[in-house]
Amino acid sequence: MKSIQVNPFIIGAYAGSHYFCDCERETDELVQDLTNVRNVVLVAQRRMGKTGLLLHTFHQEKISKHYNVFFIDIFATASVREFVYAFGNAIIDQLKPRGRKFLDRFFKP
Repeated sequence: MKSIQVNPFIIGAYAGSHYFCDCERETDELVQDLTNVRNVVLVAQRRMGKTGLLLHTFHQEKISKHYNVFFIDIFATASVREFVYAFGNAIIDQLKPRGRKFLDRFFKP
C-alpha cells in the first residue's frame, strides 16, 4: 500500500502565529525595518511564503498595536481605477471596526 504524504503547512491563508514556523529572524528584521520607516522589497519565487511572512509580521505586537496595516493584493488590478478601488476597500475594511468602536463609545449612555 502506498502512503500518501500530507502537507503539514496551511496553504492559502494566514492561520496565526501558532501555525507559522521558522522565519523568526526575517520577522524580526521586517519589524525593525517597518518601525524604523525603511522601505522593504521582498523577492522570491512563487509559493515561498512572502505573503505569510508579511501577514505574520503585521500581527506582531510592535506593529499591530501601533500601526494601521493595509494588505492589498494588486496582482489582479489592470488599471489605476481598479487599484484605487482595491486600495480604498482595504482602508475601509481595516478601519471600519475601529470606527464602530468609536461610535459605540460616543453613543454609549
